[in-house]
Amino acid sequence: MIPEPANDATGSAYVLPIFPLEHAILPSTIVPLHIFEPRYRKFAHDLQTMKDPSFGIVGIERGREVGGQDQRFDVGVVMRVLHAEKFSDGQWALTSVASRRITVTEWLPEDPYPQALVVDRHDRVDRDSDEAAVALDRHSLATEFALLAAMVRRQYPQVDLLAGLDPAEDFDWRTWELVSRSGLCSLDHVRLLRCDSPAERTRLANTLITERRSLLEALAEGDR
Repeated sequence: MIPEPANDATGSAYVLPIFPLEHAILPSTIVPLHIFEPRYRKFAHDLQTMKDPSFGIVGIERGREVGGQDQRFDVGVVMRVLHAEKFSDGQWALTSVASRRITVTEWLPEDPYPQALVVDRHDRVDRDSDEAAVALDRHSLATEFALLAAMVRRQYPQVDLLAGLDPAEDFDWRTWELVSRSGLCSLDHVRLLRCDSPAERTRLANTLITERRSLLEALAEGDR
């Protein structure tokens, strides 16, 4: 039985089952998982005993997902299970969405799957931020992402990075959506997960998306 995790505002640590992935995940991301290893079949089964099935995902710094013996980053996300299906051969399909950031404070013995003591990471209040500068950074981020989306659409007409985005959403949450759709590398995701200032995270996201667009433009030029 897995202890029921909770969104803890006090900074207290709690136990969370962990599914390490080779690519770090950002809040807002929907993740489908195919569960086939015996230890993770037990993981999927145990999740179903929880009132609100949740687990953590952290990126793998070195090593691979299958078989263990990996080295993991200390930041990740809490995943809320949206759908779980067990197949006749004992394998599982899980679909979950990343809801909030966590820091791993201690890895626990794997019995049989990874578990850790974690604390929730909370955004700090940017009391010294200039509201006009923040608004400009947000506008710049939205513009850079729109330019990236347009370029991707020209190269791959079937891919629409803007599909389903709600401009009325909270901008901090929308920032996660934009960067999660931008094709950034796992190390960039980890940098964003470690950023506790919304204003700084917006600026970092802007820089990373601009660099991503410049890289894709250079690659497209080279193919001509």
